[in-house]
Amino acid sequence: MLPYRLVFILTALLAQQPTPITSGGKVHITGENPGIRLLDKPGGTILTEVNFWGVDWSPAGTGHVCFLTTRNASGQIDLRLALSDNPRLVDFVAKETMGKLVTNFNDPPFKPLKAVFTNTGDSVTERRQRCKSDEYDVELVWRDFNEGGWGEMRPPNGFHMTFFVITSRTAEVYINGKKAGGSWYPSSFPASYLAYAETWRKEDSK
Repeated sequence: MLPYRLVFILTALLAQQPTPITSGGKVHITGENPGIRLLDKPGGTILTEVNFWGVDWSPAGTGHVCFLTTRNASGQIDLRLALSDNPRLVDFVAKETMGKLVTNFNDPPFKPLKAVFTNTGDSVTERRQRCKSDEYDVELVWRDFNEGGWGEMRPPNGFHMTFFVITSRTAEVYINGKKAGGSWYPSSFPASYLAYAETWRKEDSK
């Protein structure tokens, strides 16, 4: 039999346990979703754009997808790639996730390529993400971070999105060792950011 004092302590500790919190909605995807936009001039044409996903869970499984678009000075597309280590994620993210948020995200469609992914940095001073296929070696770089913050969005697409976002004031993209076109300029939508713990939930009423 436990001593009376120990029973008292255990009872007190159990009484302090928080009530489990549950929330409505079905999880659609969760993971990280950083991005980069490089322009020819402030408010000008996007020459290089990256939307990266490191998926911790989705109905299409886990893995990575790096959506990369580059344009020439006239705004015409040079490259339109989806580097991935899980082919199922390419369509799921392009059509069922980002395609539900950004009009024409997958138009024209991205070319899927098998790739391997590594990252370095502490997300405090720098973060580097490498996406390497047989033909393309893409490196994404974020530096000079602002203070991060928790955020949420309820866009008119039936999803509730929550995330921890850290914007940066410096970003670069290298393709096969060559710096991609465009430069970092501040904009109303963050030109470069890290987004962690990003979770999309489908609203119950949708």
